[in-house]
Amino acid sequence: MKEALKSGFRITARNILVTLEPHQTQPDTIEVSFLYDLSRPGEYSIEVGRGFHEVGKDPVRSNRLKLTITP
Repeated sequence: MKEALKSGFRITARNILVTLEPHQTQPDTIEVSFLYDLSRPGEYSIEVGRGFHEVGKDPVRSNRLKLTITP
């Protein structure tokens, strides 16, 4: 992924097909360091949104994560 990003390619979507029952959850992992350089100290904020067009037009959003990278 990092090599693809160097050439200007950017991943904006993933297709993951899981059928959930009401109130059921499905954990997922996104390796943020594949997409962004987090090697510099600082404060970062991450939020993920996923669209479910068959359910509605507004995306489902994750909680916002705040990270502090220290040297």
